[in-house]
Amino acid sequence: MVNNLKFSILLPVHNGGDHIKLCVQSIMAQSYTNFELLILENCSTDGTFEWLQSLKNEKIKLFPSFELLDIQENWKRILAIPKQEYMTMIGHDDLLFPDFLEKIVELIDNNPSANLYNTHFSFIDAKGAFIKNCKPMPSAFNNLNFLESILNVSTDIIGTGYVMKSADYNRIGGFPIYPAFLYCDFELWYKLISNGKMVVSPNTCFSFRIHNNTSRSSAMIKFTSSLSTFVNFVERISKNDKDIKVIVKRDAKFFLLFHCKGLTHLLIKTKIDKNAEYVSVNNIINFTKFWYNKLTDLNDINPLELKSIKAAKIINENNFLQKIYLTFRKIYKKPLL
Repeated sequence: MVNNLKFSILLPVHNGGDHIKLCVQSIMAQSYTNFELLILENCSTDGTFEWLQSLKNEKIKLFPSFELLDIQENWKRILAIPKQEYMTMIGHDDLLFPDFLEKIVELIDNNPSANLYNTHFSFIDAKGAFIKNCKPMPSAFNNLNFLESILNVSTDIIGTGYVMKSADYNRIGGFPIYPAFLYCDFELWYKLISNGKMVVSPNTCFSFRIHNNTSRSSAMIKFTSSLSTFVNFVERISKNDKDIKVIVKRDAKFFLLFHCKGLTHLLIKTKIDKNAEYVSVNNIINFTKFWYNKLTDLNDINPLELKSIKAAKIINENNFLQKIYLTFRKIYKKPLL
């Protein structure tokens, strides 16, 4: 095993509450100790900043923002921060297992030419209780089978746990700009793999936290815009690549119906902002058809054939049914994955 590899762990945070304390503790408990923790603190008002200031450890470097940034602006600061040769990013409510970096070092040692490294992981709820393990992943991906895994939703793709060379991250400009910061990790990981491969440890080495939050109608605009941004990216990369075209034509329908279902079910538990632009289930269905037409020359998609989307449409168009549904969601708090 190579023991001189150096890592930077990037942790952006705004109002991390108790979750960030557990997150930092999990990072500092790594069995492989050649790392630094770089924290991008974003004007927290819940005591997070003061707690971080109280930490006395030479491995921890704090980078405060002097004005409140949106999530994209805060994560964008990763580009400007000096980093070690290898880097990874973690959400402030996620947890690394003690052997995370140790297993990553093994991957790098055995696959030094790879562009991206990852491990298996588990999902936990807001209280830290285990929900389930991620879907099994193959030991390696190239750009084609990674794109395929995105479109056929055979892999759980998230923002935590991916390790790369800092120079590669900077070269491609870091996370691309997506309105709600959703789906941008799909594009980032694809770009990093596009000239090489990703290798994956079979070990489960971190936990990703799922929250059962409601959104606001203003956020729904950003959610649909983010998915549209990713669709535009897929359209661009498929134009001059026949292999990508085959994958997109085969799997685009499944991908779009999967996310149409997710967005419509998020919408029916969304708080409506007065004077804000409103997205309806019908809007999302029409967006889905539009995106499908952008990606394929087919005309065979009908989201309402899925009973779950049809039910969401009925609930969305009936105030009484929506109130009943929201009451149910208050009682049944288990995250819906």
